[in-house]
Amino acid sequence: MRRPFLTFLLFSVLAFSATAGVVINEVQSSNDLTPVTDDVGEAMDWVELYNNGGEAVSIEGWGLSDKVAKDPFKFTFPTGVSIAAGEHLVVICDKVAKSKDHYVTGFSLGADGETLTLTDADTNKVDEIT
Repeated sequence: MRRPFLTFLLFSVLAFSATAGVVINEVQSSNDLTPVTDDVGEAMDWVELYNNGGEAVSIEGWGLSDKVAKDPFKFTFPTGVSIAAGEHLVVICDKVAKSKDHYVTGFSLGADGETLTLTDADTNKVDEIT
């Protein structure tokens, strides 16, 4: 009698484990409304990553790209970057911006829409948003 409940419980835990971790939470292209700016005060495109898991996640060596088929590591997170449980990380998406407060990808986001992909250091797709 308990077997269906245990099976359900096991699948529920596995489903949570597979989805817990770092996700692309928000994306802003053609930004003129939000206060994410570069060092000279210009509004920038940005992406927010969120760690919805219960532990910090190291994202060093992970890639962020708008052209994943050609280059999944258009931007690579440097050594030592992690996102604590329940925390956010905002990344500026621009070709030339400079920022002391944010990482800058070196590519901008298309205002008409495109696919943004987050991959881990082993090129496994972690999350994707179009």
